[in-house]
Amino acid sequence: MRGTRERRRPLQSMRPSIPAPCVLAAASVVGVFAGEWLYALIPSEHLLFLAVGGAVLVAGVLAALFLKRKNLVHWALAFVLIGALLGMVQLLTLDHAREGVSKGSEHYVFELFEDAKESTFGSQLIATISSGPQAGKRVMLFTNEKVELYSGDVLEADCVLSAPKEEYLAYYDQKNIAFSGSVSGFQASENQTLLSPLYQLRKQLLVVIGTGSDEQTLLRAILLGERTRLFDASFYHSIKVAGLAHLVAVSGAHLVIVTGFVTLLLKKLRVPRKLSVALQTLFLMSYVVLVGFPVSCIRAAIMSGVTLFALLAKRRSSSISALGITVMAMVAFDPSVVYQLSFQLSVAATLGIVVFMPLLNEWFLDLFPHVLQFARESISMTFAALVFSLPISAAQFSLAPLLSPLANIVATPYLSLLLMMGFAVMFVAPFMPGLLGLLSVATSGLIAFFSAFEAIPFASIPISTTMSFAFPLALGLAALLWVWWPRPARHKRAVAACSVVLSALVIACCLFLNAGARGDRIVMLNVGQGDSFAFMSGGKTLLVDTGNEAEMLYAALARNNISKIDVVLITHPDDDHCGNLQALGGVVEVDQVFIAEGLDEIGDAGAKDFVSLVRNMVGEQKVVELNRGDTVQLGMFTFHIIAPVQVEHEGGNEDSICFNVHIDCDGDGAIDWRGFFCGDAEAEVLEELNEEHLLESVDLYKVGHHGSRKAITPELARVLSPKVSLIGVGKNSYGHPTDDALSALESVGSEVYRTDQDGDVVCTFSPDTITVDSQNKR
Repeated sequence: MRGTRERRRPLQSMRPSIPAPCVLAAASVVGVFAGEWLYALIPSEHLLFLAVGGAVLVAGVLAALFLKRKNLVHWALAFVLIGALLGMVQLLTLDHAREGVSKGSEHYVFELFEDAKESTFGSQLIATISSGPQAGKRVMLFTNEKVELYSGDVLEADCVLSAPKEEYLAYYDQKNIAFSGSVSGFQASENQTLLSPLYQLRKQLLVVIGTGSDEQTLLRAILLGERTRLFDASFYHSIKVAGLAHLVAVSGAHLVIVTGFVTLLLKKLRVPRKLSVALQTLFLMSYVVLVGFPVSCIRAAIMSGVTLFALLAKRRSSSISALGITVMAMVAFDPSVVYQLSFQLSVAATLGIVVFMPLLNEWFLDLFPHVLQFARESISMTFAALVFSLPISAAQFSLAPLLSPLANIVATPYLSLLLMMGFAVMFVAPFMPGLLGLLSVATSGLIAFFSAFEAIPFASIPISTTMSFAFPLALGLAALLWVWWPRPARHKRAVAACSVVLSALVIACCLFLNAGARGDRIVMLNVGQGDSFAFMSGGKTLLVDTGNEAEMLYAALARNNISKIDVVLITHPDDDHCGNLQALGGVVEVDQVFIAEGLDEIGDAGAKDFVSLVRNMVGEQKVVELNRGDTVQLGMFTFHIIAPVQVEHEGGNEDSICFNVHIDCDGDGAIDWRGFFCGDAEAEVLEELNEEHLLESVDLYKVGHHGSRKAITPELARVLSPKVSLIGVGKNSYGHPTDDALSALESVGSEVYRTDQDGDVVCTFSPDTITVDSQNKR
């Protein structure tokens, strides 16, 4: 007797069509990128004629399309042309402005385009010139002091504007910034535009929240978009590890939460449709100003506005169409927006959600029917958002947050409550100040939740990939999913399992595609303007310094298959050598940390804070202090510490841990190769070591202080006589490595490798040879 077949509920999520606005938006974005490429190829004297000819061509193509009603492919090609023309015209306008700028100091009025950011020596301001022949152009201003200035503030100052240096030109072009300049002694004045009341309200609300604590830093970020102190906050790394960075940057999610509350309130009050649409539109505009004009929030506001007007016109709204119209509007207004990471992530995440969330939600409902609806929808939304955004974030941040879907289940509703509570408290706090304490307690709970992820091993994993590889791969898989559009019925669950396995293989491919050599080796990791060296032998890893650019360190660790670090040795507590130490938490397992003895006994507050950070990170019992005479063994490497004897320079360059490393490749007790590593110690320290007969002829030399002018002298180069010299260096304004250092090394026939040119450099050893291989093949 045949068993009765269980009836399945009908398929609810229908495969969405890809509407014309979405296709045309994608075409215009492609066009902007193509325009930049063409602009770099075409001689400057022909650009103006090309732009005029392009405008005529576009006008003719559009006229022909309107008259003959060609299909969508023809329209898409036309929008590629439009995007290319817009991009080229913007670049041409920037170059024309730079050629015509005054070479002398002039009086300017600037309006800040975004909040001031702290820089190494002061503050960095992106502003718009408000008057004069360069009115409307953006400029990046630098001050020699830290200032509290916000979007919409107006400054008057005498300033010399100049075109950006060649090495920074692409960065300025992609932000639509024409000039750079330095200002001091500026005068702030009131903004006289219609938005002035909102600018003033924002600053008053920031005063109400206050500054100083982690809770205040987080509240300023999520409520009002002020993130000046956020990136240096102790909890921010935990946010990245948990994959929740989108929650602390005011984005579409925040706008949806807040406007959802406003919409609900208007419905309860039975406000007529037309008035409701007008009030919601006014609120959207006001909210964007209050949070400082973040790109992702602007995208969400325009998209919401398109949907509202569709409702007003009694037309069926389509989220995908609204997204396409929004992208086209933003590209038309400012083509450079396509280069902004926040725009890319916002559009990618939204596209994934509106296309794939219904399907994924039905999958989870079918496979896990007993899971709470809210949890199921939260996971579905997270996975849908990652379809297109993960390749972008992985290529940019070199990190894949594995626990992000689970973290969002808790964090998203918590954030919703905190936003509503926060806005209510901000407006009544002047009359009921005690409510700020309650809000702070609620915020500390969210911070505690973030921080918990840092203690979870492999909550995130380092990943090495490029946009050119990851995004087409994700696009192809998404296309297959869209064409297939399956429902995981029982007879298809095996197919669903295969899909999971395939996804895992794709992730593994991203992780190990560029994987470096294995086995015993020394690797100079490319971490930009900083140092980081990995010694690997006998299945163990010792990392000397970490650099300070987390994304570059993560990518380098992934390229070289480093998922566990037994020891991190910090030569000295300068940021470019230890800045990423905390960033290792939750990403790779760290067992012990070695530091110079006595750092916590000197008067320098920064050194004491560093020691406290290390102890909190791994526990006091796992912090080892080193001094001259100490020996560390790691497989075939033996490290002989020769400096410092005593920390005397507040933990600065002169206090760097210096060591000779002896390499016994075959374990016969004989030294096959020798190396010398000295952190940022320069010639003065090395000369003292040489006088004490602690320097020796070596095969491998880590050049001190990134090859500075005082790093090494010709006499010391002859003492060391290195066969191979390694320089950790990135783009910098110090001139590292200097011609003096390079000449000294070349005079003794040393082969120089540097991370800014060679990328990762891998040194492997046998009893007879040293083999040096680089990421960027010579």
